[in-house]
Parts: sequence; structure tokens; C-alpha cells
Amino acid sequence: MLSTHLAFTPTVIYFIEGKANVQLGEDAVSSQLGSFVYMPPMLPHGISAKTAVRMLLVQMKAAFQ
Repeated sequence: MLSTHLAFTPTVIYFIEGKANVQLGEDAVSSQLGSFVYMPPMLPHGISAKTAVRMLLVQMKAAFQ
């Protein structure tokens, strides 16, 4: 379990293995192998694994202009 927290940047999670419930603010989604989850900045989120999970987390940062 990854308790509810915030990220200051937009974030994408790609699920490589396993199944999990992802809490996104007031909403919850089920994720599994091959799922992508997008989280905008400052959205409270958390993950509760149903099985062993492997995922890739990418935080995006705006380029300076």
C-alpha cells in the first residue's frame, strides 16, 4: 500500500505486472498489466496492490522557455 500523497508535477504510471486499485482524489480505478494512469499535479492519490505489482512512474516537468 502506498498511502495517499500529492505530487507537484503531472505523473503517469504504467503497470508492468500485477493488479492494483488506484485512488485518484474521490475516484478509484482498477489497474492491471498494461494499464496507464495519469495524475495531474496536486491530485491526492494512493495505490493499494491486489497482487505483487511492478510499475513505471514518470513525473513530467515543463521545459523552461
